[in-house]
Amino acid sequence: MNEQRLKEFEVNYVSGLRDAVIAHPDDYDYTAPEVPVVVAKMMKAIRENANNVNYSSHGFRLTCKRLGIKHTKKAIIAYLRGD
Repeated sequence: MNEQRLKEFEVNYVSGLRDAVIAHPDDYDYTAPEVPVVVAKMMKAIRENANNVNYSSHGFRLTCKRLGIKHTKKAIIAYLRGD
């Protein structure tokens, strides 16, 4: 995966997930201050192509919207590879 794209995605994901947790607190089992820890775990899962990543969550949707990509696993992985 493209390290620059990974970092860009991660920065936007922290912001997007924090906004999503604030807007939809009942959809998440954690609070906004916990977002950086969650993002670190999720980025690890994405790098490992884990099956437990919810690519359709509010946080991913906001992140992808900000990056101008679809919020599907296929589109996210293509973006992270630099395709």
